[in-house]
Amino acid sequence: MRQHLSAALIAACILVGTPALARADVLAVDGAGRTVAEDCAGRDVTIDGAGHMVDLTGTCGNVEINGAGQTVNLEAVARVEVNGTDNRVTYVRGVKGKKKPKIARSGARNTVKRRKP
Repeated sequence: MRQHLSAALIAACILVGTPALARADVLAVDGAGRTVAEDCAGRDVTIDGAGHMVDLTGTCGNVEINGAGQTVNLEAVARVEVNGTDNRVTYVRGVKGKKKPKIARSGARNTVKRRKP
């Protein structure tokens, strides 16, 4: 009985702690009209809202952009997903030696383009 209780307690602690750890590994930008310059440091990124200017250096994991009128410049990125209208994304390279990241787009007038370093 004691072993089962200890195992259940450990499992509960792990489950409760996991979301907090996951959130710490995600860079989130939300609201409207923010200017952000930051090192991705391997993190995933979520950008929600309108009119942001975001410059991310270093290596990013998955970058998800939702909203309208965002301008996002990336150095290195594994995957870019753009949802909304009039979002503009540039990147220098993919990760792990790839020239381009995986790209998914939905909405209208969203662009994802490679740029020179």
